[in-house]
Amino acid sequence: MPRTLTRRLTPDARAVIAIFLAVVVAHAPYLLGSFEANPMGPRSQLVSGSTPGVLSGLPTLDPNDGVISQALGHRAALDLIHLHIPWWNPYGGTGTPLAGEMQSAALFPPTLLTLLSNGQVYEHMLLELLAGVATYLLLRRIGLGRLASTIGAVAYALNGTFAWFAHATVNPIPFLPLLLLGIELAYGAAIRRQRGGWWLIAVAAALSFYAGFPEVAYIDTLLALCWLAWRARCAGRAHLAALARKIAAGAGVALLLAAPLLIAMLDFFGHAEIPLHSTSYFGSVHLPAQGLPQLLLPYVYGPIFAYANQSWGNIGGYLTTSILLLSLVGLSSRRLGGLRLALVIWLVLALSRTYDQPHLLGSVLGVLPGMSSIAFARYTFAALELPVIVLSAIAVDDLARSEVPVRRLALCATIALALIAASAIGAGPLAGKLGSAFRHHHYFAASVAWGVLVVVLATLLALLRRPPARALAVGLVIVVDGVLLFGLPQLSAPRNLRLDLAPVNFLQRHLGQSRFATLGPLQPNYGAYFGVSSINLSDGAVPRSYAHFVGARLNPFVAPTLLVGRQGAAALLFALPSNAQVISRLSGYRAASVAYFLVAPSRPLPTSAGGFHLVFRSPSALIYRLAGAAPYFSAAGCVVTPDGVDAARLSCSHRSTLTRRETYLPGWSASVDGRAVSLRRTDGPFQSVAVGAGAHRVSFSYQPPHVVWGWLALALGCASLAASLLGRVRNPAGGGTSGAAVGVQ
Repeated sequence: MPRTLTRRLTPDARAVIAIFLAVVVAHAPYLLGSFEANPMGPRSQLVSGSTPGVLSGLPTLDPNDGVISQALGHRAALDLIHLHIPWWNPYGGTGTPLAGEMQSAALFPPTLLTLLSNGQVYEHMLLELLAGVATYLLLRRIGLGRLASTIGAVAYALNGTFAWFAHATVNPIPFLPLLLLGIELAYGAAIRRQRGGWWLIAVAAALSFYAGFPEVAYIDTLLALCWLAWRARCAGRAHLAALARKIAAGAGVALLLAAPLLIAMLDFFGHAEIPLHSTSYFGSVHLPAQGLPQLLLPYVYGPIFAYANQSWGNIGGYLTTSILLLSLVGLSSRRLGGLRLALVIWLVLALSRTYDQPHLLGSVLGVLPGMSSIAFARYTFAALELPVIVLSAIAVDDLARSEVPVRRLALCATIALALIAASAIGAGPLAGKLGSAFRHHHYFAASVAWGVLVVVLATLLALLRRPPARALAVGLVIVVDGVLLFGLPQLSAPRNLRLDLAPVNFLQRHLGQSRFATLGPLQPNYGAYFGVSSINLSDGAVPRSYAHFVGARLNPFVAPTLLVGRQGAAALLFALPSNAQVISRLSGYRAASVAYFLVAPSRPLPTSAGGFHLVFRSPSALIYRLAGAAPYFSAAGCVVTPDGVDAARLSCSHRSTLTRRETYLPGWSASVDGRAVSLRRTDGPFQSVAVGAGAHRVSFSYQPPHVVWGWLALALGCASLAASLLGRVRNPAGGGTSGAAVGVQ
């Protein structure tokens, strides 16, 4: 960038540019096209050939980056650009709510980027940039300098959760620092005795909910409460009531803004099967001791799922050793004592809950409402990483101010090296069992050596004489450390991957309103992506009637939320059905309008039994037609002409009942020739409506019950927000988001 241009930019603008450049560099393997960022091939299994990545393992921890975020997110985005609210997904199972299932993030604005080729990469880069900018503004607000704030912002933009996850888990991450910044604005307005100041709380909290992962939003709220406790103490009795009113106003307006999606979620969950979340299963899941070394040495067991599968099962992020060192220095700072105490309390409670060590302390957070239904150990890492990064930013600022004694720095370096040594010792037993391939690539030694090198280098650079120079040098170590560890999983992505979309094209031409079932290729929920209906479904929640139908008539050996037709990460929860098991339950598939089966070429179906007829072959799939499948619309004594999946024309010789093989849920309505009629549930999960003799047009529509009240609440929330922002424009002195701290203690 030309020097004359950089001189014209404000310091804050230069900070944003630095954050953006760090995000771009961290994604260089994908952006340069050297590795395949699109998860469709590996997740859909529609691959005709590929070149493996440089590293073994996987680029992400969770397959939901493809089967949910990409597949269902793309379907929701298509609905939105066609001006349809994505309430319903007719392409998965026997039909299921879309926005209300949450993980698709159907109403989250960045989800629209899934319409683009490699749109998920751009979406995550946008979220990382937002996370960095929000963190920068937060750190500036509590009184840190621009350099320290920029370094902290880059560290959080490239945190371990962003590095390892690529589905809806990461969507709420930017709104945690934004929520804390909202608390700061409310606090500043309270002690100045100004009106408003709560608007950012409302926006951040609402967006965190729309982001599609309420578990992460809940955990983030707990950290925000710890931050608020510090600010409540700072406010004192004179301003506490005003601060409380502003927090309540922000929370209340957030509920109004989120009301449509909240109503849709609560309505669906009331009629859904949620096997794991409806029990205390997640409340008993903690990271094992062998997972603790990965907190500081993330690749001590090699790339993701390359060797030690059991160590990756529930982990959700990591800390770099440079951040560890600087956080220890920041923890011993002489500034922001109340904040440091609040953050330490949160870190102790959250880490104890994550690793259940010690058990008594780890149970403290477990008594909170709903905590037994949350995979805390997996989804808390972003809320662990931000406090540590805040402490490290305080340390960088102290270095820039020449406020770090050499003895304190040496002590912190010694503690950091001791923790790395303890992590290496703890990882040793499992690392020794990972085989010759693991030892050949020296992942264990390289991880430990890199951690030690970073700590030693940062410590030496912190001893430079000039305060600005040492702060900048240490900051660069943090950035380089973060970029390299962030980018490493991308090297496990395939190269030159070739998709085989011929099976999709065949189904789009021949399927009509019928459904297909898969025993491998075209995994769920990719039918929704391509607009072809699949009886298979993979999600955290499915309609209860569909779940019962799966268990009774399709496959009693699988979890109904994972009718995926293959082995995978959840192998304990579902079984790969044999050909004999499929054939013995074909009546259920026929009843659900399943007209085609897809299998891998290595696993053909017997055409001599069950009514199968091979109709298509490609490198990734064999497609069989199943004779005798029930039509999607049927009515005895009527000639039925489908008009898509939401309407049909009938010519009936006598009174009859039209059966529509779509999931019945409250919220569905039907009309015959424009007149509303009663809609009933029939034959398990399906719908039926009575029709008279003659010619008729029957149409169906769905929206969550009572959602009209959600739209009214949204309108009220927007009006309240607009009034608050208008007041801020008229009184700009109370609304700044950066600059000197207000009442820092």
